[in-house]
Amino acid sequence: MNKITRMLLLYQRLMRGEWINKSAYAMEFEIDERSFDRDIQDMRLFLSESFSGMELIYDGSQNAYYLVNLNLKREISIGECYVLSKLLLDSRPLRTDDQSEVLSILLSQISPTARERVLPVLRHTPELPTNLEKTSMKLVEDFLFSIERKQRVMLHFRDRISDVYCVPYSIEFRGRTSFLTAWTIDPGEATLYPLERIISYTPGQPYFLSRNETAALQRLVELVCSESDEAFQSYIFNKECD
Repeated sequence: MNKITRMLLLYQRLMRGEWINKSAYAMEFEIDERSFDRDIQDMRLFLSESFSGMELIYDGSQNAYYLVNLNLKREISIGECYVLSKLLLDSRPLRTDDQSEVLSILLSQISPTARERVLPVLRHTPELPTNLEKTSMKLVEDFLFSIERKQRVMLHFRDRISDVYCVPYSIEFRGRTSFLTAWTIDPGEATLYPLERIISYTPGQPYFLSRNETAALQRLVELVCSESDEAFQSYIFNKECD
């Protein structure tokens, strides 16, 4: 059996979720284990270049290989890539450097051939002006980490505003503004903090929200996601400079 047929069969079995034992594979196709290693290397290269998101993993106890992330979503189409880029960037919650990163991530989810077709179209999209007071992707990622760990944090603001202790709950986007929804420990209320006003924050000890505190935060998120532009305005942090 030639290598092309052998590789196609290997791919078919892996896609079915089978575990491929090295010794059994080599015996079945009458090849040595070095040829098997080359097949595996070629398969990993193919998965990487196809941007499938799947990864070929080796299990030493079984001396076998298997695929992870088999249930990932299919590649997005050219139209989906363009529409998503417009929706993400036109709201302008991100800095220009982060906008470029988002486009790179979107492009990585389509086939190389489609990527060549969509790139000239995206180049016609006007570059949005840099505004360093817009949301930083790194700040969003840091907050998501603290939300996951249920940490109390101290927020540090621009313009000499006093620090605030709160418990981050979620990140929400409304038009061109991004908010941290959080439980402010003193005076004890659900609050919206515009991310563009936050320079950084200091993580602290865990803080487990009570049922009532969680319910208040859930109501606030619903208000932000509602159609009304006035419903959540009173929750926005608007403390003036000291």
